[in-house]
Amino acid sequence: MGDDGTSASYPRDWPPTETGGQMSRSREIAKRRDRSVGHDCISPATRPEATLILTLLLACDSSPSETADDTHVPPGDDCIPSDDALGAVEVVVTTMPTVLRATWSLDADAPARLRFVDSTGRWVENEPGEGLMVGLLPNTDVPWQLVWEEGGEPRCSSVGSATTGPLSVPAVDVEGALAPGYVITPIIDTDSTLVLLDALGNVVWSHEADAELDEPMIRARLGRDRKSVLYHLRSNSSHEGEIVRLGLDGEEIARIPFPGIDIDWDELEDGRIAGLNPELRLYENGELVRGDRLVVTDGTTSVVLWNALDALGPDLPYEVVEPSEGEVFQEFSHCNGVSYDGEGFLISLGNLDGVARVALDGRTEWVLRADSPDFDLGPGEIVMPHSAMAVEGGVIVFNRGMEIDGTTSCANATVFTLDQEAHHAEASWSVTSDPCLVISFLGHAQRLAGGETLVDYSSAGLLQQVENDGVITFNANLQAGSAFGFATHLGELGTPIAE
Repeated sequence: MGDDGTSASYPRDWPPTETGGQMSRSREIAKRRDRSVGHDCISPATRPEATLILTLLLACDSSPSETADDTHVPPGDDCIPSDDALGAVEVVVTTMPTVLRATWSLDADAPARLRFVDSTGRWVENEPGEGLMVGLLPNTDVPWQLVWEEGGEPRCSSVGSATTGPLSVPAVDVEGALAPGYVITPIIDTDSTLVLLDALGNVVWSHEADAELDEPMIRARLGRDRKSVLYHLRSNSSHEGEIVRLGLDGEEIARIPFPGIDIDWDELEDGRIAGLNPELRLYENGELVRGDRLVVTDGTTSVVLWNALDALGPDLPYEVVEPSEGEVFQEFSHCNGVSYDGEGFLISLGNLDGVARVALDGRTEWVLRADSPDFDLGPGEIVMPHSAMAVEGGVIVFNRGMEIDGTTSCANATVFTLDQEAHHAEASWSVTSDPCLVISFLGHAQRLAGGETLVDYSSAGLLQQVENDGVITFNANLQAGSAFGFATHLGELGTPIAE
């Protein structure tokens, strides 16, 4: 990908050169847990396939006491058992074998809320009327219950159970635990598989990408609606590209064309996609230079919001030319990461060792780098950054590290505190890879709501969660030759019920 900072050619950035397997302890997380909970009303003789419908007629003789153990009894006993108020309840194994869908009929003052036991053993409650159970282990009996209000009093059904289906998942070695919630990430080897990891590192959702385009899936995000996931496919040979939106049930919802989409993108509130897109310019001095643009599209109409060459590049006459396979060009900005925070965008400038802040109207609000007039950069360095995200009072940057003249700069995640009035920036927190890693492919850092930091050493096949004091509380390692795509913590998908 031209990481020497001078030239590059298509295709970019793949395959990675580092290997996974940083930890000695090995276990396949899909097999690390097996829970069996029965319910006489719907205990199936065999595990359901994706099309099996389980029907529970709640008038049958059942109660929460019939669950396998007390851990599967809903917390609290303040609701009035009211099975006779419900019609038939159907629980369906969806296209995603580890996602169940419950439907029911109820004449009550307010919609019923579905609660269920997730993959970490917690009771979780959905929004009223929402029937998807997400965050479940494969081949597992899942206790569930409906709760609602009637005449000002809490009512509930008996506890039912339904069984998830089998799921093919990549092998991941896990130690420790993540902050509550889920991580979404592609796992890249010979194929690209999009997964959701729960807080214990279990794979609870898995989707294998199409093989139609020649680049691996590297970025996925939870939709702004929090009911869908998005990932992108691209081709460096044909410059085709698209964003694919899937429901959490695994059903495809839409495909948004995005020709030339590059490494990273984000979704806006209205569903449009803001993504990086390359531009190749032939300057009058004969230099062929590749820059990057931020393009916003709804799949039909596209607008160039920002152009790195216009904002930061040479002021010389040029013409835009189409790239061709194997063509050698000069890298200018080498933008690799874009994040949207509702007020603007942060874009990593890999070749310029910096970060740009772009307003919603396309203005460059500031640039953070060693020689920028916008900030006097104090302690701390930005070296080959691959991601940048806003944090309170500043920005967190993932630096991939590099080797220059025998000197190695190790990959790290660093928080820079920004004082825009004083035009000063300095590193206020940092964690460096140990042992030292130089990341050839991707890399990402995210500060979580609880103060933890998720650090994704992509091409090394290593994902870590680090506390503020530098203690590593979670490690996930892939087998040698595999890589993580951009990994992002999503928070909770439901509301945990306090015990």
